[in-house]
Order: sequence, then structure tokens, then C-alpha cells
Amino acid sequence: MMKIIKIFAILIGYILFFTSCGEQVATSSSSLDFGEVNPGKSIVKTMTIDFNDAAKSDKSSFLEFQFCDSIGSPVPNVTFLVGKRKINGQKFRITPADLDPNNKVRISIQFSQNAVEKNYSGYLMLVNASDELKQNISNPDSKEPINIHQKIGEFKANYKVPMPAWQEYIYYALAFLLVFLLLWVGFIRDKVYPPMTGIINSPEGQIKLNGFKEFYIYGGAIPARANQGFISRLFSGKVGKHNNQPHNSLKKQLLIKNNANKNKKERINNIHKIS
Repeated sequence: MMKIIKIFAILIGYILFFTSCGEQVATSSSSLDFGEVNPGKSIVKTMTIDFNDAAKSDKSSFLEFQFCDSIGSPVPNVTFLVGKRKINGQKFRITPADLDPNNKVRISIQFSQNAVEKNYSGYLMLVNASDELKQNISNPDSKEPINIHQKIGEFKANYKVPMPAWQEYIYYALAFLLVFLLLWVGFIRDKVYPPMTGIINSPEGQIKLNGFKEFYIYGGAIPARANQGFISRLFSGKVGKHNNQPHNSLKKQLLIKNNANKNKKERINNIHKIS
């Protein structure tokens, strides 16, 4: 009986993730897109090959494939595995015994320590077959024949060395802090420390209070509470100050601050009102 084989290169994968064995498993669609591959990890795809009964009964039946880069050469610094078997020279044979009950075989990719971080791509090519299969290989979808030295699918992989865990923790901590600061300054701060609006009159003229959470009018030395640093200004809003010494008794101070969105004048050190 004539042996017929149908190849459906690059079918369905399984969404699994194994950290204990260092193996990452992803899905597969119309191409062997391995996605991101990290050092010491391997991405596993499945390829379905449908041998008919005659081919399955012949122990000499095989198909031989090769992974090539875009110019037909072996992909540098890359190792492919069929099941758990490493492929020498990126060329491998598949026999009916290699398939699981669903006619699938697991294809894995690993990168050497000398690999450069970049996107790798190429194709999978049929390079040989047992004698009785060479003229009887076809694509199950298009029904078109597949010949020896014909490309049957593409592969892609992005080799990337992840940042160390401590750097990743710092990155996320800084990102969280940035988001918190944006929310605090943009939405929360003015509700916790509502800024004032309006003006007050002094012998020197009008003093605008707009945008300040507190405003100090003093004579003599600057009040300690009126000296505001960057962190205080960022988290609690601006503090204003005005030296009114020429029109005030020495060391008389007045603090004006917002209380429940109403201007409240609070005396400090027996302050008298400035008109």
C-alpha cells in the first residue's frame, strides 16, 4: 500500500508555564512564533504530522527537517529540541514513534550564553524523507504537495536577557511612587490642604493669597514655619510670606490659613491685626 503523509506544520500549542523546570510554554498559530526566550529557558511548540496507517506500520518511515535562517544557513547560538532530544546541526528526523497519540511532536528552542539579544527568524524546511514518502507528502489544508527542500513554515524568537530581580523591584517601586505623586499632586493634595483665594490689604498695598495653603506676614525674623522645603511644598502645597516690618511692631507675626475653604486668621504671639 502506498504510504501517504500529511504535514500540518506549526499547529496548536498549550498555554502552560513551568518555572521549576525552567520551561516556558506558549501558544502557536500559523507559524512557530516562540515569542520571548530568556537564558536558561525554553519555549515549546507543537507540530502535527499525520502519517497514514501504512507509513506508521513501516519502522523505516521518517521525515527530516532543518531550521534555517533567512539565507538558508543554520541559526547561530540556537539549539532546537525535539521532545527532550537536542538537534545536532538544527536538522532532525521525525518518525511515527516520535508522535504522541494526537500526532503531535514538541519542538523547543534554547539560546546559548553567547547569543546576542535580538529578534531571530528563519524557516523550517523539509530536507529529506524515506523513499516511499518522498512523493506523497502534502499540506492537509491546501492539499498541495510538499517537495524535498521546500519551506513549510517560518519561526520567530526574541532572545532577551531580563533585568535582575532587585532592579525589577526598584523599577516597580519607582513606577508606583511616580503614579502616587501624580495622583497626589493632581487630585488629592488640594483636597487635603485646600489652597486659599482672595487678597488682604496692608499699608504696602494688596497681598494676593491665591494658591497658598498658608501665608505669613511678619516683622523681624522669618518664622521657622514660613521656611518651606521642596518636599513640604510638593506634598502639602505652597506657603507664602511677606515682611511687613516697616509697618509693624517688632516680631509681630500674622498667620493666615484656609479652614474648610474659608479664610481664617489665627494670631501668634499676641499679634495685632494688620490693616
